[in-house]
Amino acid sequence: MEKIRTQLADNGFTFDQIAEIEAGAQAGIDISQYADRKLLAIQMRQIRMGLQEGLDVSVYADRAYDWFQMEEIRKGLEEHVQIDLYAFPELPYDKMQQIRLGLCDGIDLSPFQHLEAGVLKQLRLALLHHVKIVPYINEGYDTEQLEAIREALEKNVDIVPYLDKRFRGVCIREIRLGLEHGLNVGVYADPRYYWQQMREIRYGMEHMVDVAQYKNPYYNHEQMREIRLGLEEGLDVSYFSSLMYTAADMERRRLALEEHPGLAACGASEQLAEPDGPEPVRITLAEENTAAYAEWLGDTEESLRVEILKALHSRGITYGIRYNAIDRMAAGEGTQGRVLVAAGSMPEDGKDGYYEYFFRTHVARTPKAMEDGNVDYRNVEWFEQVKKGQKLACYHGATAGKNGIAVTGKEIPARKGREQCILTGNGFHRLEDGKTYIADLDGIVSLTENYAGTDTVMEIQMNVTDLLTVEEVTLATGDVHFDGNVYVKGNVGSGAGIYATGDVLVGGFVEAAHIETGGDIMIRQGMNGSGDGEIRAARDVNGYFFEAVKISAGGSIHGDYFLNCELTARGKIVVMGKKGSLAGGRACAEQGLLVNRLGNQAGLATYIRLGESDRLRAREMEINEAVRSIDAELETLTRAHEEFMRKYQPQIRNTMELFQKIQSAIYKKEQELDGWMRKKRCLEDEKRRAVSVSAVVETKLYESVTFEIERVRWTNTKRLGSVRVKKSENKIAVFSNR
Repeated sequence: MEKIRTQLADNGFTFDQIAEIEAGAQAGIDISQYADRKLLAIQMRQIRMGLQEGLDVSVYADRAYDWFQMEEIRKGLEEHVQIDLYAFPELPYDKMQQIRLGLCDGIDLSPFQHLEAGVLKQLRLALLHHVKIVPYINEGYDTEQLEAIREALEKNVDIVPYLDKRFRGVCIREIRLGLEHGLNVGVYADPRYYWQQMREIRYGMEHMVDVAQYKNPYYNHEQMREIRLGLEEGLDVSYFSSLMYTAADMERRRLALEEHPGLAACGASEQLAEPDGPEPVRITLAEENTAAYAEWLGDTEESLRVEILKALHSRGITYGIRYNAIDRMAAGEGTQGRVLVAAGSMPEDGKDGYYEYFFRTHVARTPKAMEDGNVDYRNVEWFEQVKKGQKLACYHGATAGKNGIAVTGKEIPARKGREQCILTGNGFHRLEDGKTYIADLDGIVSLTENYAGTDTVMEIQMNVTDLLTVEEVTLATGDVHFDGNVYVKGNVGSGAGIYATGDVLVGGFVEAAHIETGGDIMIRQGMNGSGDGEIRAARDVNGYFFEAVKISAGGSIHGDYFLNCELTARGKIVVMGKKGSLAGGRACAEQGLLVNRLGNQAGLATYIRLGESDRLRAREMEINEAVRSIDAELETLTRAHEEFMRKYQPQIRNTMELFQKIQSAIYKKEQELDGWMRKKRCLEDEKRRAVSVSAVVETKLYESVTFEIERVRWTNTKRLGSVRVKKSENKIAVFSNR
């Protein structure tokens, strides 16, 4: 091999080319199909990969194709699509890619290959989702605009009346979001606004503030933001909304006004007039200029009343003067300290707006613990049902509050109550009054509040989703396939299936059936799968008991009794109740196990695996392999780039198409690597959480229970009481809970 390597080097092959030839020789493929020193190493790699996969590489083993084009043809061969529709050297790889992806979905984009790659992508996605954007392509909308139009059409949003080629795609998106939330987007669907300004106006409308106070196009979006935040807090924004203020100035004045509402009456820097020289009276303002105190500094009290009134007048204090207090001072009472001689009134803030809901906004969805220590699954409340046309919510607006008065006679604006944001979501509409929300269909209603910080509600989502109610599901009734939630009042028989995108609630008993959901599953009376029953849920699985059932949950698994089951949970496995027991089978939980009794008196073999799962390991292998592959390609590309840098002057290499392609490829691969590294960091966070997992056994741990935590195994050989089992210093440790 060393001799061959030397010969190749003598014949002018680079280090990277030799590495590709060696890799092919070791794989036992015909290296003569790419051992051409006129091919870049990165091109050789695409041919080698095709040969290793048994593909007919002759269709792209041609120097006329760059490596990106080769990759698209190779992938097309792997996917058995009609590559002759796009395998042309003059067709850029990004167009090839869109045509290939379209062919994978049964869409032939080759007649449109004259379009830009980005436009081709939007056309492909539009055809895939059965929306029509060809008219907008013909009108000359660019890629960004077409993407925004497509997204609107896919969501059945009537964007057409507001389309204008002067709007960038991000502007069209802001209009679409406003329409989705039921806003009068005509307020900001104006080419004079750029998209950030549109967003600020939309935010204001969603929070039900008077956007007329800042929709002037001469405000930049940062200024608009400051005024909007002030309006949301109920402030008198006239104090800082002048166009003469920068956004930073507005922010300072807004924050000052939040702390001191009286500033709106006298100005942030306004001071009452001070005397030119020493006077016998000191006037002090307090409580946001709603109180004035006088302190006598003179030697005699003969002119005290006159001097105090004179001092008040010279400072513009004209409201709420307490003449009785001044007279008492003149009579010799209280002249040794400060005396309140004028009093205005502080403003009284308005009350915040609020929603009145006509349904239960929170349904616990948790089994009820009974006095005897058992758990009641049969009476669990799972959802709140509503009918089409039912009033769901009514908004009560914020009140204005009561203004105060400063001792100068100026009014101090009260802080208006904070308005709530509008309700967003699906399955309902808002009446023209802007306050009343009505259900559009029979179904299940849910409410979610998203907070900014600890107490500020930024978004309230209400969703009404379909609910299919059936008496029972058996072989006779047929399987249930439903886009929404399913409620089975009775039983689910052997061999039957339920496939739903939402939640599934079974009021009765489940035999050896199959249930798959995109949400949660609740089985009130339990399930005996007889080894054939299976449950797959995107979120949690709950039930009274499970025997011989295979359960996979994207969240946690809760139950009172598990016997000979195969359980896999990305969250926890929780076996509740005084008699809660898990015995036999396998239970794998990434975030830990909580159980009353684990195993049984008969010593039934039970396997428990906690923490890092096969899913995490497989994901780690996938990410590491992708990172290794991209690193290798980047290394090859970087060396090729360095070679061009050595051989050619900037004015020459910068005009070379191949050099430009190498630069583009390096950028693309670096972006791709960043994406995989982000995924790797997320996976590492999951793995760290998995390291600290444990099994908590509340009452009894029986013999023949095997634990595996991070690939360390231990089998219990004696009966134990309340214990915690976890990994400690590369071994399984058992700690008493007493």
